[in-house]
Amino acid sequence: MAREIELLTVRKVQQLSQPGRYRDGDGLYLQITRTGVKSWLLRYERAGRERWMGLGPERMVTLEEARGAAREAWKALNGGTDPIDARRAERAEAHAKNAKATTFAECVERYLTSHESKWRNPKHCAQVRSSLARY
Repeated sequence: MAREIELLTVRKVQQLSQPGRYRDGDGLYLQITRTGVKSWLLRYERAGRERWMGLGPERMVTLEEARGAAREAWKALNGGTDPIDARRAERAEAHAKNAKATTFAECVERYLTSHESKWRNPKHCAQVRSSLARY
């Protein structure tokens, strides 16, 4: 006979304080660390491998939001997409886009502005600027 899972409630989430993982059903867990930090995790298997996807800290993500995020992740999995890999690809794309938005000249200027005060010799500062501008 299958054991029924007791779903978490908002009140129970607030009251829980013992370190561990507390199951909410359908792969959603509330994790409490030894330091008392609570966060939401989604457990699933992909290609025979167990994966744990963080859904955010409990102080910022409500139980309902965590359940919604878990539902979306399951939809992606059912569609053949691993949500962790998809999230990594999104972040990499955003990082690449931001990197393209900053020119080399802007990076040089930021670097020089933040480091010039550390250089004692004003001539050295001028040489570095000149070399970077020339080459």
